[in-house]
Amino acid sequence: MCLGTLEKGEGKIMKRKLGRGKERGLLRRDESGQVLVIVALAAVVLIGMVALAVDLSHGLVVRHELQSAADASALAGAVSLFTPTPGPNWARAEGAASSFITQNKSDGQSLSNCQVQSGVWNRSQSPAGLQSNGIPLDAQNVAAVRVQVGRAPGQNGGSVPTFFARIFGFNSFPVQANAVAVVSPIGSALPGPLLPVAISRELADRYKNYKDPAHTFLIGSPYHYPNSLAGQWTSLLIDSNNVPTIRDLIQNGNPTQINVGDQIWIQPGTKTSLYASVNSMAGQDVLLSVVDIVIQDTTHARATVVGFVGFHIVRATGGSSKTIEGYFVDGFTAPNSGGSGPIYYGALTPPTLVQ
Repeated sequence: MCLGTLEKGEGKIMKRKLGRGKERGLLRRDESGQVLVIVALAAVVLIGMVALAVDLSHGLVVRHELQSAADASALAGAVSLFTPTPGPNWARAEGAASSFITQNKSDGQSLSNCQVQSGVWNRSQSPAGLQSNGIPLDAQNVAAVRVQVGRAPGQNGGSVPTFFARIFGFNSFPVQANAVAVVSPIGSALPGPLLPVAISRELADRYKNYKDPAHTFLIGSPYHYPNSLAGQWTSLLIDSNNVPTIRDLIQNGNPTQINVGDQIWIQPGTKTSLYASVNSMAGQDVLLSVVDIVIQDTTHARATVVGFVGFHIVRATGGSSKTIEGYFVDGFTAPNSGGSGPIYYGALTPPTLVQ
């Protein structure tokens, strides 16, 4: 009896063990199915990440190319606002910006079109954005050109094509870049560019009559001025009427910033050595201050700066004549200059990107 009971019990135990084995097999099969699902999902995520990385990187390259094109075209338009004739000439600037865009490429393909608008840019952005070109220009409101260039349907070869994102139904995407460049008559001469010679406003107002090699004028001789006395030495902000001071200014330019509205010292003087120093700069374009007084041979007084003018030095002569010969430079972009002057005398700040 006992043996038979044991055999029956062992049989039950064996059945239970076999049953658990079958359950484990089912679990293993269920788990392997779950792993396949997880692997499939992970593959989708991985492909998506690769697609995002590759296509996003390509899009960033195209975006950089378009931004460079917009920047260069806006700067080209800004330069054309005031040259070759006084401006601002809005139509000429827009045409220059539109033409320049074709010199750029995106994805190896030449760009063919962009949207260009000219107008007035408020430096403090109050109001914000590009304003109407009917607003008067001043120290805060300056002439500007805005360029928008993009890759989109019907623009420059269409939207940017994708590579891996096509798997998810994204065949292309648009990209756009914007740039705004400004330029203005010089309102401030930062340290460096000024030659220590001041020009009378009476002459500067007629700079268009003396802006090429065929129409030069002389500074320094009362017998050769085109209209009253053309100009005289200036020691700028310091009253120092001596040769070492002026020679140092000739060699090194203004040591401090000079702004429209500042008062500078006009100094009489006819030392031959100073004219020799200027003659060593023959052939160069320099920046001169324009002051609001009629300068005389003996003028020793402070005068208010009303603007700045570009001047090309032809030669300087000492001895008995003591003159500086040259002509005004129209569209002269002076390095180390900024601000916005109220009067255009042919001298401009370098065009600057503000957006």
